[in-house]
Amino acid sequence: MRAALILTAALTILAAPAPGHAAEILPVFDAHLHYSHDAWAPVPPERAVQILRQAGLKRAMISSSDDEGTQKLYALAPDIVIPVLRPYRKRSDVSTWVRDETVLTYLSERLAKYRYAAIGEFHVYGADADLPVVRGMV
Repeated sequence: MRAALILTAALTILAAPAPGHAAEILPVFDAHLHYSHDAWAPVPPERAVQILRQAGLKRAMISSSDDEGTQKLYALAPDIVIPVLRPYRKRSDVSTWVRDETVLTYLSERLAKYRYAAIGEFHVYGADADLPVVRGMV
């Protein structure tokens, strides 16, 4: 339920007119939305797409851990969803993916099966950027 409230609040804020432009309706693009496994029950894909449309979103870069959430939304709304591939299969991968060589196989398989506009968002810090997995992904 928390995920649903956060998504609804974020989209409400994004859809609000900018100060000084109250009468002008501007298209909204969101470049950072996640739709991971823990959001599916409280906000099913059909409802998530409905929220995006009601908020007036024209396009949204969406990623998820694992990629299944992104693909669910893209299948329902290819006119809005811009698929982005994350190297995370589960949330715990955030801190371990840079040393997990199976990430490269996962990314290769997903890239062969689906189309993406980007790879991201991912977390990498300092010297970890020079590790073989990160170099292989790039």
